[in-house]
Amino acid sequence: MQESSEDSQAVQEDAMKDEEEEEVDSEEDGDSLQKAKQALTGRGVTLSDLMNDGLIHAGQNVLSIDYRGQRFEADLLPSGKIRWQGSEEEFSTPSAWATHCKRLVNPIKRSGCGWASVKYKGRKLDTWKTVWSRKHRTNSPYRSNSPYQAAADVQNGSSPGLSCGQENGKQIGEPQDIVVPKSPVSETTFALAGPPPPVTNSVSSAISASKPQPYTSVYNQEVQEEALNLSMSGPHAVGKTNGSADDSKIMDSKSVSPCSSASSQQNFTSKCQASVSYSTLGSRSIDHNPNTFVKCEHFATLGRTQPFTVSISTNAMLLMDFHSHLTTSEVVGYLGGHWSQQTHHVRITQAFPCKCRLGDIDKAPIVEEEIRQGMVKQGCSLVGWYHSHPHSQADPTLKDIDCQTSYQLRMKGPGGVYLPCLGLIFSPYNKRATKSESSFEAFWILPPPEHLPTGYGMPMHMKCSLHQSSSLSEELLSEMNQLADYYRAAPDRVRWRELWTDSLTFMEKIKRSLKSKLPKDQMENGSFFAYMHQLLTRK
Repeated sequence: MQESSEDSQAVQEDAMKDEEEEEVDSEEDGDSLQKAKQALTGRGVTLSDLMNDGLIHAGQNVLSIDYRGQRFEADLLPSGKIRWQGSEEEFSTPSAWATHCKRLVNPIKRSGCGWASVKYKGRKLDTWKTVWSRKHRTNSPYRSNSPYQAAADVQNGSSPGLSCGQENGKQIGEPQDIVVPKSPVSETTFALAGPPPPVTNSVSSAISASKPQPYTSVYNQEVQEEALNLSMSGPHAVGKTNGSADDSKIMDSKSVSPCSSASSQQNFTSKCQASVSYSTLGSRSIDHNPNTFVKCEHFATLGRTQPFTVSISTNAMLLMDFHSHLTTSEVVGYLGGHWSQQTHHVRITQAFPCKCRLGDIDKAPIVEEEIRQGMVKQGCSLVGWYHSHPHSQADPTLKDIDCQTSYQLRMKGPGGVYLPCLGLIFSPYNKRATKSESSFEAFWILPPPEHLPTGYGMPMHMKCSLHQSSSLSEELLSEMNQLADYYRAAPDRVRWRELWTDSLTFMEKIKRSLKSKLPKDQMENGSFFAYMHQLLTRK
């Protein structure tokens, strides 16, 4: 009887412990679900939530409002409240402070959304809230599958892999889905973890057979994650930065190169090798140098036609070339434009430079969200990516080929509609080139031949027509200004007064390269170069 009593008591104690653990788990689950609900609706999110997650921090003068030519600044207190320096008055929410300040300028101003008006360190609070929401959505791929987290995992010795998740019933992965909301232009979706696009059955089956894994490379070293990491279905690396001291610290502590894939071009200059023919590659091998340059083949040589036609605005070309000239490291960015399913023509109208170092997982989601918003605002869809080979030829490397193949595989539209994905490479400072103008290569990947199912994809040269823009857009000039500021204090910035060759400064070099890309109203006008000179030389 005594043993039975002791057993009964032990069971009761175990049951009580289980209940206590369930209560704790329930509280944790409840908190997680509450955050998930807030993340889905955007309601109920507070400054304290962002502070608790380390997205923003208390500090003096970190909050600001610009309204009708007036600027207001405030402190963010540890409590999550806002203290306006104008009166030392404290406000509980961004909306309360925004309404107060705006009514000082415009007494009849009605209340509005303070999250869209108040900025934290130069970025609107609704951008920070969007990043927070993305993080706390249930099954959010950003929680664990971010390519920027993957870059950090590689540095820590682990394999980043390529995993998938479910969001809104849709399979997604990294780089993540890119969905530009419906607009007058066609809807664009990047499902980079979905099935390959239905180009042809033979193409799809051949690519599927090769199963390239861009994030689990056979090279057993850093892997290329240069672009297409956007999550356009929601916020997810690439904000508007201004070359602050924080950026300098990042560049000192991490690779100066904006991507973790290619070797530093500064160190690569002396090792620059001639490009090889695709036919010499054969099967994949661990002995292959991932930075081997491969010549692009031509469709006519293979008796095939280009899968889609391409036109690029000179404004987009000008911005990409300008971006590539600013640094001795690789740069990367996105291509925005429009795709016609009827004519199979892609029109690239905008370039979206990434003002972020890949591997900076803190800043990357902010930057990507701003690019997403920029694409939505300008009514264009994501149609590709660009990057630079600063000191070497514009031919794709083996890593570029695997990256581009991966992006094409995961490209699809609503209902399985095919969407294009174009790769562009700029080479601004290749001294082997015969002209001062940057060389560039537009490329696309064919699957490996049937007798080499595990071989590399075949890089194909894509013919492009240039469409001369009528004038410089405000977006272009703004991007140039931000890029110049971002690289101004960078250790890998270009020194414009120094000589590129024996008789040509870097300033003259960039001018000669950009001249052919000017819009019609600037061809005989020197005002653009005067503006650019001022941007690049100001302190």
